[in-house]
Amino acid sequence: MLIITNERSAIPKEYRAFYDELKNLKGIDIINNPRVKFLLIFNTENAIYSGGNLDKTELENSILIETKISESSKLNKIKEIFSLLLPSFMR
Repeated sequence: MLIITNERSAIPKEYRAFYDELKNLKGIDIINNPRVKFLLIFNTENAIYSGGNLDKTELENSILIETKISESSKLNKIKEIFSLLLPSFMR
């Protein structure tokens, strides 16, 4: 499973322990990109996209739209988008 997110230093300190825990789990790869302002998690069968902060306090005062994708053609499009987010040396 791939998780694409902002740089660790941009994550609020109270959430960095969760980031570190995910980073150490087998089967989960975290790709950091400072331009990313959303959460994208995907594997070969499913993808989840969220364009807002996943902070409890902020979520209580806003509406967050999450998109789940399982159609293979759309997953291929997600892979293309993911490739474009990577720095050129990682493509």
